[in-house]
Amino acid sequence: MSDYPSCYLCTHFHERPGSCHGFCDLLYDPKEALPVFEILGMLGGRSGLAPAVTKEPPSDMKVEVTHWPGCGNFPNFYDGNILRSCNKFEGKGGR
Repeated sequence: MSDYPSCYLCTHFHERPGSCHGFCDLLYDPKEALPVFEILGMLGGRSGLAPAVTKEPPSDMKVEVTHWPGCGNFPNFYDGNILRSCNKFEGKGGR
């Protein structure tokens, strides 16, 4: 078991259909994003552009993530296991 929280267990993480990747609803809303940001997110951050954030993050939000090849692009299309810490983590079903 990991010492880190997993976004897969957080109420703010929403999986993408047909993928192990998802998005954080505190920072990103796919309905508000330009299609190009959806495509760049799927490229895994290799575009060199800043992540697509469509929402103003909570002012007290502190999040730390790591990256590896194929882990996606936080917060719009990423593997939920890249999370290292987040003070807005809320477990699903009381976990």
